[in-house]
Amino acid sequence: MAERHQRTLEEQQRDRDNNRANQLNPNNDAFWQSRGQPGRPPSEPGPEHPPKARK
Repeated sequence: MAERHQRTLEEQQRDRDNNRANQLNPNNDAFWQSRGQPGRPPSEPGPEHPPKARK
């Protein structure tokens, strides 16, 4: 029978800390996904994302 790996409390806490850090980092996809976006927007406007006109 296959043994299940029981994660330690330290491993679980590290994973929670990493997830929280990722959700607070705008350079990470988890940041945008936690805010309902599909992913990080492109860094430079391309033909599919022209710059917005200033008013």
